[in-house]
Amino acid sequence: MKVYGILSLLLPLCALLVLMAATEPLHASGSFRYAGQEALYARPDTSAVSVVPDSAESVPDFDPEQELDLEQRPELDSESDPVSDSVSGLESDPVSDKKPESDQESDKRPEPELKQRLKEAKVTASRDTRGVGSAVTVFATPALRENISVSLSDILAYNSSVFVKQSGRASLSTVSFRGTSSSHTQVLWNGMKINSPMLGMTDFSMIPSFLADNASLLHGPASLAEASGGLGGAVSLKTGARPDDGWGLEYVQGFGSFLTADEYLKVSYGGRRFSSSTRAVVSSSRNDFRYVNKDKNENMYDSQMNIIGTYHPVERNRNGAWLDMHLLQDFRYDAGRAGSFVLSAWYLRSRREQPPLTVDYGMPADFINEQRENTFRTVLTWTAPIREKSSASVSAGYAMTALDYDYARDGGSGEMTWMNKSRSRTNTVFFKGKYAVRLGEQWHLKAGLTLNRHFVDSRDEAKLSSGAKLSSGAKLSSGSKLLSGSKLLSSAKLLSGSKLSSGDTDMSGTYPGYRASRTELSLYLAAEWHPFPRAGISLSLREELYGRAFSPVIPALSAEYLVSEKGNLRLMASVSRNYRYPTLNDWYFRPGGNPDLKPERGFGYDAGYSFSLTFFGDRVSLSGEGFWFDSYIDDWILWLPAGSAKNFYTPLNLKKVHAYGVEQSLSFGWSFAEAWTLAADGNFTWSPSINCGEPMNRWDESVGKQLVYIPEYSSSVSASLSWRSWKLLYKWCWYSDRFTMSSNDYTISGFIPDYFMSDVTLSKNFSFTWAGITVSLAVKNLFDEDYVTVLSRPMPGINFEAFVGITPKFGRR
Repeated sequence: MKVYGILSLLLPLCALLVLMAATEPLHASGSFRYAGQEALYARPDTSAVSVVPDSAESVPDFDPEQELDLEQRPELDSESDPVSDSVSGLESDPVSDKKPESDQESDKRPEPELKQRLKEAKVTASRDTRGVGSAVTVFATPALRENISVSLSDILAYNSSVFVKQSGRASLSTVSFRGTSSSHTQVLWNGMKINSPMLGMTDFSMIPSFLADNASLLHGPASLAEASGGLGGAVSLKTGARPDDGWGLEYVQGFGSFLTADEYLKVSYGGRRFSSSTRAVVSSSRNDFRYVNKDKNENMYDSQMNIIGTYHPVERNRNGAWLDMHLLQDFRYDAGRAGSFVLSAWYLRSRREQPPLTVDYGMPADFINEQRENTFRTVLTWTAPIREKSSASVSAGYAMTALDYDYARDGGSGEMTWMNKSRSRTNTVFFKGKYAVRLGEQWHLKAGLTLNRHFVDSRDEAKLSSGAKLSSGAKLSSGSKLLSGSKLLSSAKLLSGSKLSSGDTDMSGTYPGYRASRTELSLYLAAEWHPFPRAGISLSLREELYGRAFSPVIPALSAEYLVSEKGNLRLMASVSRNYRYPTLNDWYFRPGGNPDLKPERGFGYDAGYSFSLTFFGDRVSLSGEGFWFDSYIDDWILWLPAGSAKNFYTPLNLKKVHAYGVEQSLSFGWSFAEAWTLAADGNFTWSPSINCGEPMNRWDESVGKQLVYIPEYSSSVSASLSWRSWKLLYKWCWYSDRFTMSSNDYTISGFIPDYFMSDVTLSKNFSFTWAGITVSLAVKNLFDEDYVTVLSRPMPGINFEAFVGITPKFGRR
């Protein structure tokens, strides 16, 4: 299989070398891939890129330099070099906000020249030093502004190589890289990590794509530029207010199947020194779609009431309604020599009902099952140049999440019995300081210090049957501190309740929960060396403190070489080790938390290439990249049934996992005839993720098998055809079979069959003297595919949603 993977990586490279012989050189650099149809940048008419244009000229909210958070963004981009604008000889005016009048006038009009658009996108990509030898995918604004009904998980599923596990809209949606799990994906917003300190994962269905100005995927070793713990990768999100943009207003209204309604409002102002952006998203739905329940059989009778056959009944999705509200505020102030200040605040309020499984025979009035969330996040960043070739920034932030879950059933008496009442409160204080300096034209040094302090109060009142037994060796008693032997892991305390010790067997009734806090401190040092213009080498080191335990030094080494300017062919390689510490639930959750857990340890490397070509006078563009990746993860944490009755779970360091494979991507653009543009973006991933550990017992059949719920193959295609102000967008996504049992058995409940999804959107832009108006129609699950993504969770068939957007021009042309 490895030979197959290597051949799938080398064959496109050989074809590329043949194509390069017939093309003209494209003078640009950078190892980034632009997702969401890179060819969109080459369009002579960009009026139909997004659902609602962000400017009076019906041009999408897209500025090449802003998308990568360079001069016009005051905050430093993660651990990237803020003075790297001149790394490759691209000196720029440090006062980027102030432009000549002629330039300001030209910025107000769409750029008609194809060659200029291509050149801007590529040159800007070279300025982010995270791209040296690393696999990084950047999502520009057009890809994120498809329509207001999609979350970030939808964008990633159709436009990247990552695996998105979801069970329908407004349900838990997680992202994993390269055969790892969702807890191995680090997610950051404006530099602050937003993974749940309790679960270690992020729900991407809670992130509307319209709220993000820029999104980047850092695959494998590249994630260490942001944070440790990303054994698979990291997702970095940026929001901000644009300077020199004047007054702006956008409003979008969408209505769809199952009484679905979506609204988006943006009010913005951009001046030379002060900028503001206010965005609001509201989404609601009854979500009562019909589906064929293949997990149930109904009898068919003849006139004599004899059973003559069975059939699968058609049912409605019950208890699936949701209401989500988001409010995002960004401020930017340029204080001249004193630096610039950026304040971002994000509030979300969500109420989501949890539908029953397809194997649940209860009546709709027999249960209550819903989740409520209130989250507030804020980050304040100050950035200032210290000297001509160095700069520093300081960020401080705070995050709060209140998550409630209620589950009750009618046991037959007509009264609801509460089975679970969960109340969790998390508070996080965040600090980050960064410094970057450029020494000549060859050396770039960076240093960063990040602090996160988490406070968690979790109360779980759950009905448990008798006979349960704690499998952890931790000493537990009412009001006592949680110990592992004689070593205090963190300031954790059990909440009051009945006394429980490691020998208790009767745990019926309610179980109170835990209260804990943890400090996470990370020191980052990096050096980048360009021995000559075609080559770059980067070395980074991290040292981290979790609670009272120091991690070993976490190194990462990457390199790249420009083989040929003709086709911008680059070879890249990187290698790193990584660590992920257990989450607070892993350690302290009751029942089952295991304070003896060890950190997961990872070692990985990747190697690949990237290229970009143009043909026929820049009317045709072709770009892509391919990577071979290989990683080993020891002490993989797995939750398994525990207790004498096997009625609760506990985490253990059990597995040794070998994840390897190939990531391939290709982007194509063709401008033809009069104002016609064809753009396409494709991705393919082969990612075996094999359990290489020792059998747990003689019945363990998981060794040498693919991990559950991780597809071995996946692919996606996104293509658009545009003519003037019309645009037709088609999206396709496919996942191979996924196993639900570690034995990899092809039984009824042992696997989820492969499936593909197809969505299509038709949009039209109208330009008036007073406003721009966009009308679009989206058809989801175009071919009415009958599928599931999570066992026993139904998915909707073909459904529709229509959108109308308006953007006043405020006197602009």
